[in-house]
Amino acid sequence: MNKITTVNLGGYPFTIDEDAYSALNNYLGSIQAHFADSEGCDEILDDIETRIAEIFTDYLHGRSIVTMKEYHAVCIR
Repeated sequence: MNKITTVNLGGYPFTIDEDAYSALNNYLGSIQAHFADSEGCDEILDDIETRIAEIFTDYLHGRSIVTMKEYHAVCIR
Protein backbone atom coordinates (compact mmCIF):
# COMPACT_ATOMS: atom_id res chain seq x y z
CA MET A 1 0.00 0.00 0.00
CA ASN A 2 1.38 3.40 -1.02
CA LYS A 3 0.36 6.87 0.07
CA ILE A 4 -0.82 9.21 -2.64
CA THR A 5 -0.59 12.95 -3.01
CA THR A 6 -1.78 15.57 -5.45
CA VAL A 7 0.83 17.61 -7.32
CA ASN A 8 0.80 20.40 -9.85
CA LEU A 9 3.10 19.48 -12.70
CA GLY A 10 3.46 22.08 -15.42
CA GLY A 11 0.09 23.55 -14.50
CA TYR A 12 -1.70 20.19 -14.59
CA PRO A 13 -2.98 18.48 -11.41
CA PHE A 14 -2.00 14.83 -10.90
CA THR A 15 -2.52 12.29 -8.19
CA ILE A 16 0.74 10.43 -7.76
CA ASP A 17 1.79 7.61 -5.47
CA GLU A 18 4.63 8.03 -3.02
CA ASP A 19 7.20 5.99 -4.95
CA ALA A 20 6.49 7.72 -8.27
CA TYR A 21 6.56 11.13 -6.56
CA SER A 22 9.98 10.43 -5.09
CA ALA A 23 11.36 9.21 -8.42
CA LEU A 24 9.87 12.14 -10.35
CA ASN A 25 11.12 14.63 -7.78
CA ASN A 26 14.65 13.19 -8.06
CA TYR A 27 14.43 13.22 -11.86
CA LEU A 28 13.33 16.86 -11.98
CA GLY A 29 16.02 17.73 -9.43
CA SER A 30 18.71 16.23 -11.64
CA ILE A 31 17.40 18.19 -14.63
CA GLN A 32 17.42 21.36 -12.54
CA ALA A 33 21.01 20.72 -11.47
CA HIS A 34 22.02 20.13 -15.08
CA PHE A 35 20.55 23.43 -16.30
CA ALA A 36 21.28 25.48 -13.15
CA ASP A 37 23.96 27.61 -14.82
CA SER A 38 22.12 27.94 -18.15
CA GLU A 39 20.50 31.14 -19.26
CA GLY A 40 16.72 30.73 -19.01
CA CYS A 41 16.94 27.84 -16.56
CA ASP A 42 13.48 28.49 -15.09
CA GLU A 43 11.87 28.59 -18.52
CA ILE A 44 13.62 25.38 -19.55
CA LEU A 45 12.41 23.62 -16.40
CA ASP A 46 8.85 24.91 -16.88
CA ASP A 47 8.85 23.63 -20.47
CA ILE A 48 10.13 20.21 -19.40
CA GLU A 49 7.53 19.94 -16.60
CA THR A 50 4.77 20.94 -18.99
CA ARG A 51 5.84 18.36 -21.56
CA ILE A 52 6.05 15.61 -18.92
CA ALA A 53 2.54 16.57 -17.76
CA GLU A 54 1.23 16.41 -21.33
CA ILE A 55 2.75 12.97 -21.84
CA PHE A 56 1.34 11.73 -18.52
CA THR A 57 -2.09 12.99 -19.55
CA ASP A 58 -1.92 11.14 -22.86
CA TYR A 59 -0.51 7.99 -21.26
CA LEU A 60 -3.05 7.77 -18.44
CA HIS A 61 -6.12 7.69 -20.76
CA GLY A 62 -8.42 8.89 -17.99
CA ARG A 63 -6.91 6.80 -15.19
CA SER A 64 -6.39 8.79 -12.06
CA ILE A 65 -3.08 7.87 -10.42
CA VAL A 66 0.51 8.12 -11.63
CA THR A 67 2.46 5.08 -10.42
CA MET A 68 5.98 3.85 -11.05
CA LYS A 69 4.69 2.15 -14.21
CA GLU A 70 3.65 5.52 -15.67
CA TYR A 71 6.81 7.21 -14.39
CA HIS A 72 9.01 4.65 -16.17
CA ALA A 73 6.96 4.83 -19.36
CA VAL A 74 7.14 8.64 -19.50
CA CYS A 75 10.47 9.59 -17.94
CA ILE A 76 12.68 6.57 -18.56
CA ARG A 77 12.40 5.89 -22.27
